[in-house]
Amino acid sequence: MNLEEKISKLFEKLDTLEHYANVMHILNFDTNTICPEEGREYENESYALIASLAYKITKSEDYINLVKEINAEKDKLDPYKKKLIEDLYREISNNEKISPELFEEATKLSSTAYNVWLKAKRNSDYKKFAPTLEKMVKMRKKLIDLRPQKEKTYYDTMIGDFEQNFYIEDYDAFFQKIKDALVPLIKKIRESKVKIRTDFMKRKYPLHKQEEFSKYLMEVVGFDMNKGAISTTEHPFTDTLARYDSRITTHYYEDNFISNMYSVIHESGHAIFGQNEPDEIYDNHLQNSMTMGMHESVSRFYENRIGRSKEFIHLIYPKLRELFSEQLSDVSEEELYLGVNAVDLNQPLRTEADELTYSIHVLIRYELEKEFINNPEFDFSKLNKMWNEKYEEYLGIKVKSDKEGVLQDVHWTDSYGYFPTYAIGNAYNAMYFNKMNEEIDVYSLIEKGQINKITDWMKEHVFKKASLLHPKEWIKDITGRSLDPQDFIDYITNKYSEIYKL
Repeated sequence: MNLEEKISKLFEKLDTLEHYANVMHILNFDTNTICPEEGREYENESYALIASLAYKITKSEDYINLVKEINAEKDKLDPYKKKLIEDLYREISNNEKISPELFEEATKLSSTAYNVWLKAKRNSDYKKFAPTLEKMVKMRKKLIDLRPQKEKTYYDTMIGDFEQNFYIEDYDAFFQKIKDALVPLIKKIRESKVKIRTDFMKRKYPLHKQEEFSKYLMEVVGFDMNKGAISTTEHPFTDTLARYDSRITTHYYEDNFISNMYSVIHESGHAIFGQNEPDEIYDNHLQNSMTMGMHESVSRFYENRIGRSKEFIHLIYPKLRELFSEQLSDVSEEELYLGVNAVDLNQPLRTEADELTYSIHVLIRYELEKEFINNPEFDFSKLNKMWNEKYEEYLGIKVKSDKEGVLQDVHWTDSYGYFPTYAIGNAYNAMYFNKMNEEIDVYSLIEKGQINKITDWMKEHVFKKASLLHPKEWIKDITGRSLDPQDFIDYITNKYSEIYKL
């Protein structure tokens, strides 16, 4: 076969794999949304079966040889196919020694871990999850040990799985700069005499009206309802199931409508990224090849740089007053803006954190992950205590329960090295926001409700090459500069110094 014929044969196999992936995404979405608790175990088995069928294709001699042969001639390919082959070759190399049986075992363990975590969280009992977490970490290390190429530590390898070409030394320098700037700022705010009104945020907001408001928000920020949907779950997430199917989830609280509001905007940001990848990306099986830092930069751009701006609050304030006239009858537009940006230094949840403290929540997770992954003698039974100590040291917060502490996030049921991408995402979007603002008046467009023009800029500069470039190349392509948290530090310092009159 010539190169063109090999590509054609490979694409036939990738088409089949994408159909399997679509089924797995549907099952996963169902498991995490409307599947009854008693039905999850059987659904997990169905997922594991489909995953093993897909894995057998990627383990077949025919598939592996095709990728290896094409990789040997990759310099003859166009940029899309070259990136695809590089990704597939790396995946084959990483998985070549993993048997279908071990892969299925790992998949089942991950599904089980979610169920154990969910029950442990509901009972606020970390000790019920600790043994499963330790098993998951050991399984991840076992899989890494089978790779032909590994970084110098397990955690370096895990970091690279989410943000290619980043290492502990990159993150240590990044987070040190964040820590040095933000921890003192947080202490100043704790000492500030400015008191921001937030009482209205805990009033009772009818769930059916919150659902209506969610759909309004999705429309305002540019979510295409013909290519997506919304459901509810324990821990909000987004999943792009296929080319024209990006779904988001949220969690409604009657006495915390702000939680849903920003979950919807955040997850819509993820989905907008998926809905606006170029056709060439999908045609070449490259969809969702962007890193998690890239993805989080977009979701947090929509959530914070747009959603928490004065201009966005001005835009949506009339709709809020229309839907929640009783709850917001005595709340001004300015009070709403200040309320959604208030720093609650008694609030322990990452997903409910303000822009300022959020990166410190991530820093804590980074430091703990690095320790329990790289320290072979780590005592998992003490992780909740270590968590609580860091929260008190960095944020001055006394964590009252495991549910509000170490069990609050779903990530450690199967992902290690993911958390830092949230903070990296803040830095990315601060950099490309500044670049964008040189070319278009971002805040003016938000105030006018012309967020589609902002998304158009994002399509051309942020989305277009995200699945083609490594992250360090990508941010330099957009801004002309290497990653630097200073743009974010300057933005957040100026914003909160103004709010708290520092």
